Amino acid sequence: MLSVVSLNLNDFGGIKYHLMECKKTNRNGDEVIDWDTWKECVDKQKPCNAILRYIRKIYPSILVLQEFEVNNSVEPEQFAKQLSKDSYEMISNMPEHKASITAVFVKSDIKSKCELLENPNFLSGRSCAFRVEDTIIYGTHVPRKGKSRIQIFWNEIETFYKDYADEKTLLIGDFNTINEDNRKRYKDLLHAGYDIWIEKGYDGSMPTCGDMRIDIAIASPKLLPLVTDITICPSLLYKGMTDHAALIVEINAGD
Repeated sequence: MLSVVSLNLNDFGGIKYHLMECKKTNRNGDEVIDWDTWKECVDKQKPCNAILRYIRKIYPSILVLQEFEVNNSVEPEQFAKQLSKDSYEMISNMPEHKASITAVFVKSDIKSKCELLENPNFLSGRSCAFRVEDTIIYGTHVPRKGKSRIQIFWNEIETFYKDYADEKTLLIGDFNTINEDNRKRYKDLLHAGYDIWIEKGYDGSMPTCGDMRIDIAIASPKLLPLVTDITICPSLLYKGMTDHAALIVEINAGD
């Protein structure tokens, strides 16, 4: 059995603070992220501790964590070290620069069964594709702004899915279906895949962020029969530890 959890961490800013709102103007007059202010002025320890407790409680096989701050604040580094002590290993590529990425951690006992696949996206830090034995998992964070980069990103998602649509494939993450561009491309993807939440008969209006369901899991035809359950767990959201609910998919990968 594989248990896959997708959770947007909001860069450990809780529900109140957002990295993309922490900006400054550089010497060229461009608006950029103010990493120093984010590092010093936002208390990330409480969200870090709460999210760690939650992970230890459910102890999934795989963690797909969007908006994971790297190479800047101390708290995310400590968070990763604690996950290592809890027998998780990061398999996603770590950039050398300060960034907010989609980080993937797997239990140590399945690490040897994992194979990192070529990243299909030009915004490489936003996605991670890998194989666990005969199951393909693609964790992602679709951009919410920039019409051109949204279209390029979706084109690459579709190309990736076409390559693996005949296998046991799971696409999971924050699809940011808050705008028409992302909603349309998400619906297009359902011509060859299945929104697991809907297929299991649950309410499609169940929100995962704000008043919308934007955290989504899509299964290929071969994977769908192996999915035993899907859960939207809003406990961390309700406690103000992040601005998203967790999405949990259970897969009977042994069959």
